[in-house]
Amino acid sequence: MNDAQVGAVVPPVTMLRARPGRIDLAPAEAPAWVIRVQLLHAWDAVRVRVAPTEPVVNVKVQALDALDPSAEFHDAFVVKVGGAEVLRETESLAEAGVVNGATLLVMHRQRQPTREG
Repeated sequence: MNDAQVGAVVPPVTMLRARPGRIDLAPAEAPAWVIRVQLLHAWDAVRVRVAPTEPVVNVKVQALDALDPSAEFHDAFVVKVGGAEVLRETESLAEAGVVNGATLLVMHRQRQPTREG
C-alpha cells in the first residue's frame, strides 16, 4: 500500500534523503502523518507513517532499530524537534510539537569524540 491508498498526505520534505519504504506505526485505515526521522551520527533517515497520538519514544525506538540495530541503549539517545530536545518522550507527537511532515532528529545524549585532522 502506498501513502495515498491509506489516506496519508505525504509532505515532500519527508522524501529528502530518506531510505526507500517507510515504517508503519499507524493502523492501515487510520488517518496518519508521515514524518521523517534522521539519525545524526549515521547521516541516514527513515520515513514513518504514524498517528499524532503515538508517543515520541515509540518512534525513536523504531527508527533506531531500523537505522542502527547495534544501538542497545535507547536511553542514550535524545530526540529533537525544531532544534529543541523533547524532554518527556512519553508524550504524544502532537503534544511534543510535531506536525505532519516534520523531521525528528535522533542523536547521542552525550557528545561524541571526533577525530582530529
